[in-house]
Amino acid sequence: MEMPIKVSAIVPIYNVENYIVKCLDSLIHQSYSDFEILLIDDGSTDKSGEIAESYANQYINVKYFKKINGGLSDARNFGIEHARGEYLMFIDSDDYVDVQLLEKLMGKQIQTQADIVACDMLYVYENGRQVVASAGNFDIGSAKDNLTLLKINNSACNKLFRRVLFDNIRFPIGKLYEDLFIVPILLFHANHIALVHEPLYFYLQREGSIVHKNNQRMFHIYEAINNVYIVLKDETKDKHELKRVIDSMYIEHGLHLTTLRIKQNGDFLDRKNFFKLNLEQLDYYHPTWYRDESISRFPIKSRFIFMLLKYRVFWFVALLLKRSSHESN
Repeated sequence: MEMPIKVSAIVPIYNVENYIVKCLDSLIHQSYSDFEILLIDDGSTDKSGEIAESYANQYINVKYFKKINGGLSDARNFGIEHARGEYLMFIDSDDYVDVQLLEKLMGKQIQTQADIVACDMLYVYENGRQVVASAGNFDIGSAKDNLTLLKINNSACNKLFRRVLFDNIRFPIGKLYEDLFIVPILLFHANHIALVHEPLYFYLQREGSIVHKNNQRMFHIYEAINNVYIVLKDETKDKHELKRVIDSMYIEHGLHLTTLRIKQNGDFLDRKNFFKLNLEQLDYYHPTWYRDESISRFPIKSRFIFMLLKYRVFWFVALLLKRSSHESN
C-alpha cells in the first residue's frame, strides 16, 4: 500500500511537445519534496506523451497516465481520482512554475491552516512581454464572511486546494471557463483562503489558445457564473449580497473581459456579430446590467464602450476597437 503524501500536482497534457519540457523541469526541480506529479496524457497525437512517459521512467515521484481524449476538465478529474495528496494543484502543461512554488504555498498553509492558498501569476507573452496578475489584495480571509472574495482570480492553476474540497465537486466536461464554474464554489467552502503575494505561477499566453479565438463557446462564461449563483444561493445567509457579487462578475467577465477578447480576433463583421451576441447573453443573465454599481469603477473609455453596447451601436464598437496584437489584452 502506497503511503499518503502532502501534494499531488496534476498536469493534463494534450499536444504541447514544444512546451512540456519547460513545464516538467520546473516541477521536477521544486525545493519542496513531499509531492507527486501526475501526468495525464489526454490522447496527445504529437510527442507530448512520449516526453511525459520518459519523465515518469526517470523520476520516482512522477506517474504517467494515458487516456482517450476528453478535454481539460476530464483530464483534471481523472487526475483527482488517482491523486494521493492531501492537497491538490493543477498545472497546465504549456505553463511553468517557480521552483519554490510548493514550498511557499505549503509554508503559508502550515502558517494559516487555510484550505486554499493562492499566489500571484505572471502572464508571459510569446514576444517576451510579462505582466503580473494579482490574486487579491488581502492576506487571509473567508468567502463565507466576505462574499467579495468569490471574485478573486478564478484560475485553478495558481492555488493549492485541500483535497476534501473536491469530495463532491468536479470540473465540468465540455465547457470553456471550467475554472470559473467551480473555483468560486471551492473558495466559498474553504475554511480560509490565504495568499502568497508573489508571482509563482507563469501563465503562457499562446496566440493559438482557445481563449484567443471568437466562437460560441466563449459564452460559457455566463453559464459558469450562473452555476456559481445556483449552487451558493441556498448556502449563504446574505442572498442580496451574493446577487450583488454575481452581478458584478457578469460585468467584469461578461461585459468587460469578453469584449476585450472579441476585439482581438476576427474581421470587422465577425467582431460586430460577436459584440451583438455577447450583449444578448448579458441582457439575459443580468437585464439591468447598465445600472450596475460596479460599472462606475471602470475607466472613462470603458464606460463609453459600455454605453455604445447598451444602445446597440455594434458597428461603431467594432470600428473603435480595431483588432490589435493579442498582447494588448
